[in-house]
Amino acid sequence: MPRRACRLGPKVLLFLAVWLVPYSAGTRGALVPAAAAATPAPVTVTAPAAGAVLQWGKTYRVAWRNPNLGTSVRKTRLSISLDGGLHWQFLATLDRNPGSYSWRVHEVPGVMRRCLLNVALLNWRGETIGRGRTGGFFTIRGVVSRYGIGAVESWYLPGYTWGKAAAGDLDGDGRSEIAVLSSSGSSCNFAHVLRRSSDGKLPFVSTIATFGLLDLKDIAAGDLNGDGRADLAFSSVSTLGGAMLGRLLALYQDPASGAIGATSAQKIYGSDKVGDIVIGDFGGTSGMDVAGLAEPATAGNPGAVAIFLQSSTGPLDYERRYDAVSVDLDGEIHAGDVNADGGADLVVQSGERELSVIPRASSALPPGFGAAEPLTVVPATDPPISSYAVGDLDNDGRADLVVASGSTLRVFIRASGGGFRSPMVIPLGLTPRKVAAIDQDGDLLTDIVVDYSQGIAVLRQTCSHTFLPPIVRLVPCQSVGPIGRGSLFQSDVNGDGIPDIVVSGYNGRLSFIFGTKLP
Repeated sequence: MPRRACRLGPKVLLFLAVWLVPYSAGTRGALVPAAAAATPAPVTVTAPAAGAVLQWGKTYRVAWRNPNLGTSVRKTRLSISLDGGLHWQFLATLDRNPGSYSWRVHEVPGVMRRCLLNVALLNWRGETIGRGRTGGFFTIRGVVSRYGIGAVESWYLPGYTWGKAAAGDLDGDGRSEIAVLSSSGSSCNFAHVLRRSSDGKLPFVSTIATFGLLDLKDIAAGDLNGDGRADLAFSSVSTLGGAMLGRLLALYQDPASGAIGATSAQKIYGSDKVGDIVIGDFGGTSGMDVAGLAEPATAGNPGAVAIFLQSSTGPLDYERRYDAVSVDLDGEIHAGDVNADGGADLVVQSGERELSVIPRASSALPPGFGAAEPLTVVPATDPPISSYAVGDLDNDGRADLVVASGSTLRVFIRASGGGFRSPMVIPLGLTPRKVAAIDQDGDLLTDIVVDYSQGIAVLRQTCSHTFLPPIVRLVPCQSVGPIGRGSLFQSDVNGDGIPDIVVSGYNGRLSFIFGTKLP
């Protein structure tokens, strides 16, 4: 299992001067929301219809009936969701409002049964003046392949300690890159992008930004301004203490060059501290928004969730706060459709042994979430939560929970009438530090992957929705200290069309466990 040093690319280091403003009772909320934009006119999507089955590689006619907006429509933007509206991908931008589009369905892994298509009509300022989506889910039949676990590579950059990471097409070349945080001292304030060189073997490392007096807590990738390109979001805490405001930062990809750097930075002042973040459609507008764990606004307050919605003109808007929940600022936040209603719900860690489900409710006041549903997931006699994951483990369209505690996993299946069933308890014999719910082997069943001190373990799901004993792959570690929680996710790192596993942030390492295609 090779362990190699990365090459630092010759790109000029872009320095991002992050100026911090003094905190006072009057400055919090100094970003006053602008006047509310007019509600977009309804658009009726007539094709594909709810229940339609599409085959990848074939061409289908997407059609919609538009309101009488006339020449005020400058562009039509189409986007698609493969997971019931939780995340959206750019599909096409059309001139004016043609009312239809010939779509050659792109390849998807397996069979995607919860697909939605969104149509947005934009005026000359880029504002959404008309919007509509398919009236129900349709299906895309893709390629079903079986995957195994292959070689392991572990990387380090001399002088830096790797932190959390995220994946996305960060330069517009159609391939997935890895963005990773790093530290060269006590604070985590560097951001890098790892790309494969032309031979596909060694990662080429670019330092895209240095964040002055901030300690970065998390990173996430997604289309944050609706232009169809992957951008980066960062949460942070000021290194100068409580007298300064923390913030959310966004780096947007340049549509012409595909570059991400300091020149495209957006700083959103808000909570004193913002911890873990997650990207999803939390506003119900088919745009990608950001939610994060936030420090309480006042002493004795149990904490909050900070919500940054995508504005009608593209970039992220001011911070909104959901205060009706207890929050563990050092915990995790995840998103999933818990109620199978097409809305992106939130699951937050609200204590050492408790999670809270926050359902999205379109009728609720901003930021549009209903009452939290607390759930004790670990008994008082067991170690506290070390990590948890959200994913549909029984293929019923409702997101379930996987909770790691000590050397035990607990699987909570969402019931059709609400709440969760009694947990399935899985003893591991190893102690997870991070857990993920992903389909690792391509059989259309969600598996469980855990990261522990010596490597990863994969628990494959059977057709009866039980889990096989873990398959272990050892991963080399570096002899340096950790910088916060790490990341564990799935991405096609080497561009071979097979999903790989990425592990970062523990003991300073960044490791890839490559997938292999089975006959």
